[in-house]
Amino acid sequence: MAGIMESAFDDFTEAVRFIKTHHGDYGVDPQRIVLGGFSAGGRCAIYAAYGKRMEASGVISISGALMPADAAAYLARGNGLPLPPLLMISGERDLDYVCAFAPDVERKFLAAGRHVEWVQVPGANHFYSCESQTRDGRTVFEVIRDSLTTWVSTVPSAVCTDNVKNDRQHLPMDWRDMETFSFGDSPDLADRLLELVLSGTKRATCWAESQGLLSAEVGKMMVVLDGFGVPKAILKTVELTKRRFDEVDEAFAYDEGEGDRSLQYWREAHERYFTRLGRYAPDMMLWCERFELVERIGET
Repeated sequence: MAGIMESAFDDFTEAVRFIKTHHGDYGVDPQRIVLGGFSAGGRCAIYAAYGKRMEASGVISISGALMPADAAAYLARGNGLPLPPLLMISGERDLDYVCAFAPDVERKFLAAGRHVEWVQVPGANHFYSCESQTRDGRTVFEVIRDSLTTWVSTVPSAVCTDNVKNDRQHLPMDWRDMETFSFGDSPDLADRLLELVLSGTKRATCWAESQGLLSAEVGKMMVVLDGFGVPKAILKTVELTKRRFDEVDEAFAYDEGEGDRSLQYWREAHERYFTRLGRYAPDMMLWCERFELVERIGET
């Protein structure tokens, strides 16, 4: 493999190892992780899985190249050992080496009895959208979705985009295009705050003025996501004010609904939160929003 890419492969591998080590912080099942990327990112995913032997449920390479010689070496080294299935997607007029390598790699994987699928986008070059149609009639999105569903049994929402699609089908058509957001700065915090919203305890939130308005405006409805990125509810902004951190009062702290709902708890929790973001100052300006729960999503 090209020496110039080695550091990128190592970085990718270490990133995956970090996620697996800290999987509890991110709400991730370490046994159900799919590696993937576009172009150089796809190449990194391939080499991390097969060259660095980073365990994964599958590998998706979108216009990323695996050299046939490396494929042969990895398959020989992995003879009799479990290797993740490989999905390769490329454009008909992709980069020369991508077009040349993909069919050869597919043949080598098949000859070794390994699971591989190579899907081509007719007429496309190195760049194409998720809605581009492939030769078998599916879109790129559908190809990826189908592989994820096949590779990961009892697929969690974190990796199965079909779950998101199915949840959105419960929404009226005009709500499917709403802007989305999630609370907090981690999947775990997003889920905990969302639970407070769904129970009716949390009716307010805030963020640093330096982050901008974040598309909020009185009367606007947005979709709130859980920690896995799945839409769970429609919220409507009913009040939007700007105040200093030290001007937040007991009533607003209570409506935020966190902890014992006291002002002291609010100040301590939000000082920690904004410190993590590198934005805290005792006199920092905040956007303070009150909202109402319009509708839950995906419940029948």
